Amino acid sequence: MSEERVERDAEVAPPWDADRDPPMQQVTYHSSRRPRMKIRVAGHWRQARIIARQRYQDGRLAVLCEVSTPSDVGPVWLVRGYWWNPAAMRPIRPAAGWGSLQGSPPRIYKQKGHNFS
Repeated sequence: MSEERVERDAEVAPPWDADRDPPMQQVTYHSSRRPRMKIRVAGHWRQARIIARQRYQDGRLAVLCEVSTPSDVGPVWLVRGYWWNPAAMRPIRPAAGWGSLQGSPPRIYKQKGHNFS
């Protein structure tokens, strides 16, 4: 019995607001080591370069990324934040520390002076 993979569009995560939102931990990737993913946007799979991942205290995870969108002159890269959703995201090139990206959010490890959960 095979499992059918349900595909959904990624849900846009609003920008974090210190006055409105609970604290969150962010891990940012250097431009030469950014993980790459395909993210489903408007019914199409788009290339994306992950800039950062953001873990909120309530357990939610967002990814801030550059997403390739088509235009008349070629692809245009737009910066967007999306809530983590394995039905809308597929890894192409994971970064160290992301572990398995097939269905669960990446783990965040303890780093010098920071308590990432």
